[in-house]
Formats: sequence, C-alpha cells, structure tokens
Amino acid sequence: MFCRVCGNEVRDEAVFCTKCGCAIVESKKTIAKKDNQNSNTDKLFNVFRYLSLVVVSLSVMFLLSAIIIPYVHISVYTSYSYASWSPDNSFSMVSLTFAILGLILSIVNFILGFREENKEKRFSSDVIFIISIITFILSIFCACN
Repeated sequence: MFCRVCGNEVRDEAVFCTKCGCAIVESKKTIAKKDNQNSNTDKLFNVFRYLSLVVVSLSVMFLLSAIIIPYVHISVYTSYSYASWSPDNSFSMVSLTFAILGLILSIVNFILGFREENKEKRFSSDVIFIISIITFILSIFCACN
C-alpha cells in the first residue's frame, strides 16, 4: 500500500507513514466508506433497473392486449372488409398508467447510469429507457383512439 500524501510505500498494518507521518488508518476508513457508498448506489441502480424492466414489461403486455384483442374480436365476429378497428380502452388506460410509471423509473435509472461505477451496466438502462419512451407514445396513441 502507498501513502496518499507522499506516495511512499508503507506496510498494510501501518498506522502512520514512516516518511511524512500522515495517518494511514484514516485513508483505509475513507476507502472503505467509498466502497460502501459505491455498493449502495450499485444496489440502488440494480433495484431501479429491474423495477423499471418489470413495469415497462407490464406496460407492453397491456399495450399488446389493447391492440390485439379488438383485432381478434373483429376478425372472428365480423367480416374483414367492413370492420372498424379501435383499441380496447380499458387495456389502453392500464397500459398508459404503467407506461408513465415505467418512464419515471427508467428516467431515474438512466440518470443513475451516468455514475462512474454504473458505466458498464448502462446499456441495459438505455435500452429500457428507449422502450419505455416508445411504449409511452404508443399508449397515448391507443388511449386517445
């Protein structure tokens, strides 16, 4: 281990640097505190990532239900040429609710992805963020129809 002030090599069990007298124990505590903070933000990032993934997945599921169920209903019970399609409004509103919540969670996750310790996991949060934006726009479109 090296002294943080002068760069002198010191033993791992040393309390003070033999060259400059700087306290080594304090730097060990500081390093441990930073590691603990990094692990806490990493846990928070993972929680928001998985939570936003679940909520966005639910939004996509309800959005697909709002789009597919009326189409199946029309194709089974009416002729193809004169059927008018409109999404199921109840599924559209549930999808919009999950899309708003998913967008908020993915924005927080996207912002947490800019921290230095989360750089290697940032791609997944970017993908979830893009999917949540697309789902939000499609849910608004279906809810307004």
